[in-house]
Amino acid sequence: MTDPSADRLLGAALEPKRPGLTIRAIGTVLPGVRSTAGQITDYSLQWRRDTEATLVVGGPVLVVFGDSLAQGVGASSRSAGYAAVVASKLARAIAHPVGVVNLSRSGARIGDVLGTQIPAFEALRHRTPALRPIGGVCTVGSNDLVRSGRLRLAKKRLAALAEQLPDGFVVATMPDRGSLIVKHCNRHLRAEADRNGRPVADVAAALTSWRGRLAGDRFHPNDEGHRLWADVIGRAVMSGSLFPGRSVPPSPHGPSHLRR
Repeated sequence: MTDPSADRLLGAALEPKRPGLTIRAIGTVLPGVRSTAGQITDYSLQWRRDTEATLVVGGPVLVVFGDSLAQGVGASSRSAGYAAVVASKLARAIAHPVGVVNLSRSGARIGDVLGTQIPAFEALRHRTPALRPIGGVCTVGSNDLVRSGRLRLAKKRLAALAEQLPDGFVVATMPDRGSLIVKHCNRHLRAEADRNGRPVADVAAALTSWRGRLAGDRFHPNDEGHRLWADVIGRAVMSGSLFPGRSVPPSPHGPSHLRR
């Protein structure tokens, strides 16, 4: 028997996303924005299909929370987005296919992760015992700052996120080059994650330059940018408590950007 509450939560998390009016309007004059706007719907539909199939099959999975970054927007294909790349890294490490339960949504803010994505995962975990998470990651926060600018509220929600993420999940810092506000939020996130024993994938520390890593909309990472996210997040996930063996490969970006 299916659980109606779990079905509702999953439906809310996987509801296909369409670009908002502002993005559509800007896309009429900026081809780069128009291109990524088209990805928002396409990638969300593809992730919904694959996530639903993964829930039927079960087995080892990577669970993903977050916003358009977690959807892979900006990459030339969904498979070039960081979530798919990290899943491939995990599959090679354990010599077994790894599915992805991607509950992220373009445009999501921290409150959406807390109110929809985490509850959907908790409901799924109880409903689908064959599901075996071997890693989890959350990339969120940029929309809170770009769309609202309410620093105090963002910090409060980041603290709640560090506390409420499921055990073993990794939280990633936000790109902060050129922004004192984002740097401040990242320091707060690191401190709250440390207080809660939460591993941090410190993308901000690894992203020393955007050169060659920006998509055409000048906001999302391109394939190269997503590869950087995938390297930092993959290392953090493979050192996390959910991952069997907890093996950490060397980083091509120099010193480790994993914080605990």
